[in-house]
Amino acid sequence: MGIAVNCPSCKNSFTATEESADGPFECPHCAALVAAPGTSVRQAVGPRTPPPKGARPQLLDRLPPSPVASPAFVLGAGAFVLAYGVVMTIVLSGRRDDPATIEDSALYPSEIAYTSRVSSIPGPPPIAAPKPNGAAPKPSGAPPKPKAPEPKKDVAPAEPPPKTVVAKATTTPTPTPKEKPKPKPKRKPAEPKPIRTIANLVKLIDPAGDCKLIPDPTGLTIAVPGKLHVLSPELGVKNSPMALLDVEGDFVAQVKVAGGVMPGRTPVEKFPLAFHSAGLLLWKDKDNYVRLERAAAGASGHPHTHQVLVEVCKDGKPADHNYVDWPQGPTYLRMERRKADLLCSHSDDGQSWIPDKAMGSLFRGKLSVGVSASNTSKKPLPARFEEFTLDERPVETSESGTP
Repeated sequence: MGIAVNCPSCKNSFTATEESADGPFECPHCAALVAAPGTSVRQAVGPRTPPPKGARPQLLDRLPPSPVASPAFVLGAGAFVLAYGVVMTIVLSGRRDDPATIEDSALYPSEIAYTSRVSSIPGPPPIAAPKPNGAAPKPSGAPPKPKAPEPKKDVAPAEPPPKTVVAKATTTPTPTPKEKPKPKPKRKPAEPKPIRTIANLVKLIDPAGDCKLIPDPTGLTIAVPGKLHVLSPELGVKNSPMALLDVEGDFVAQVKVAGGVMPGRTPVEKFPLAFHSAGLLLWKDKDNYVRLERAAAGASGHPHTHQVLVEVCKDGKPADHNYVDWPQGPTYLRMERRKADLLCSHSDDGQSWIPDKAMGSLFRGKLSVGVSASNTSKKPLPARFEEFTLDERPVETSESGTP
């Protein structure tokens, strides 16, 4: 009895006639070895016979149908080609003007000007034909005088000739060269002025007329008697003795106030306290000045106070002040002007300086700097000054001499 076997290669069935029920069996259609049904024996693929010439490959039957071959695709493509042909026919059938022909037929600006100029020139007036009068002209030696043309009646005025159109060529304006900036005048280095010392303080300004200037090899002393000698805008008294030097521009003035400054405790009449002071003075006039002094004050029943004071008088009124407690003894004082800014400071050794006050811009131009002393005590004041120096830094000038 035969066994029905399905060939997995060619998908055909056949009946095996071999005696062995285990197989393998040879497929009569494709000559492939097929295992017996229900067995786990792996099938051995044997040689296959090639398909006949011109036969359709079996694998093509397994592929899905192509969308290109579908009727819908064919109809859509045909409609697109038809629409494209209609659009192109409409576009190409329209009128086209050749740009080159239009441009060549246009007149150039020179031709336009010439044509308008020729058309604007009036032609010669028409010559009227002579009227026949039936008589032959008489010959004469002299030509007949021409008759003046009769004025035409009821003739419309001639239209004015058209204006001549001349093409103007546009020219690019030539840029004017910019003027070179004039070079700034070079500043001449200012010649340094010699440092003036205490030997230059030789003239005493004494409004009261009772003080003395006593110079010596190491310094000078201003002897002030036990009377009222102060610079006080509040009291309206400005009679302190002073020795000054003119200065212009920036400068540094420095002095050492030596000796004792001890006013006692008995003031002059109508004054509340006894006061001694000595130091530097920046002077413009009696209503504008700056005092930087070592001072001491005393009153009955009160201990003495020792200070470094800065007082400013501007336009005849107190403008600013500064008072710093300072021990009794020799004191160095310093004034410095930098571009109209005034700086004041003091020191006990002339090396390490303590700033007192920055005055800011006070007085400009030419001033005077020097030393002065004040006294409101009945005890005389021998104001002692040493190591005075005035280092003037002149203003730089240009070649024209203008500061």
